[in-house]
Amino acid sequence: MLDPKSPVFQRKAGSSENAFTILAPQGWQMAGGIQRFNPNTERLTAQNVEAKLDFAVKSDAAGTQMVRWCPEIKYCDGRWWNGMLAPGSIYNGMPVYPVVPAVQFLAQIMFAWAHPQAQAAQLLEQKPASDMLEKYQNFARQNGLSFQYDAAVAIYSYTEGGVQYKEQATTLIENMGQAGMGMWSNKGAWYLRAPVSEFDAWLPVLRTIFLSFKFNPAWLEDEHQAQAILSRSLMEAHQAERYRAQQARETRDYIHQAQADMREQRSQTQAEIRHGEYLALRGQDEYVNPISGEIDLDSNEWSQRWVTPGGDVYFSNNADDNPNNIVGGGVLDRTDWQRTPQRPR
Repeated sequence: MLDPKSPVFQRKAGSSENAFTILAPQGWQMAGGIQRFNPNTERLTAQNVEAKLDFAVKSDAAGTQMVRWCPEIKYCDGRWWNGMLAPGSIYNGMPVYPVVPAVQFLAQIMFAWAHPQAQAAQLLEQKPASDMLEKYQNFARQNGLSFQYDAAVAIYSYTEGGVQYKEQATTLIENMGQAGMGMWSNKGAWYLRAPVSEFDAWLPVLRTIFLSFKFNPAWLEDEHQAQAILSRSLMEAHQAERYRAQQARETRDYIHQAQADMREQRSQTQAEIRHGEYLALRGQDEYVNPISGEIDLDSNEWSQRWVTPGGDVYFSNNADDNPNNIVGGGVLDRTDWQRTPQRPR
């Protein structure tokens, strides 16, 4: 069983499409992945133009300790349609539902979807996700978008399968308003959980998994092309010039934002932004990778960090630990572990 005090992570492909990679703790399971439109079984709508991500990394089949990325769902606020769309109906594949604040979405919509069997649920804490909110607001201003945003973090406790859990969930609500004729959606929706008594001990491991997510740039480009083709087909079917312009802009913004996030992690010019309070807030630090010569951005929850040429990671708080000298041939049966010191400042 994985020890949260000295965890070992392996970088793995997270889907059959090679869309992304993730650091998964040794022995943990991965479930789900990329979901996309199937022309043989589905009708093309505004809901399924984009591929969706529903993916989890979990300690066991029940997800006793788990990180889960939840799919973005598009909704339509019927108030923009002068009563033509009734709440609870479906329009162009989108549930008709008034736009709600991020914390209400987490508590009333996402929680019920993720945990239909949960009992004794209690909202323990809520707070703004200021970092995420600022990023999207800046992007909208830079691109002349009039969208409105709200982002929040919610912490709950609940019982599921006889286990009492503590869970931290985050999302951002993007409201397109008039530009999208009431279209809105949840972006960056994810949650992490563990049993209440173990939550604090597992939190560094769960955060490390979440922060290790990396999209494959080639997959992003292919997805962009697929979205463009599906968008044209949808527009031809509905003869909706307004929607086509909006969908093209949304797709372009999505790709640009994902690429900007990756550039931010690699760019030396942004290194100082991640210093001090910013790094402490994210629970991360910068390490000099002796194998690649690059700077690795990773968790700061442990004092010792080792890597292999394949990207596996070993953490420990014991200064005398050496994963190459573990009895039986080394951690993961490898003896090519190398220590990664913190980047000098």
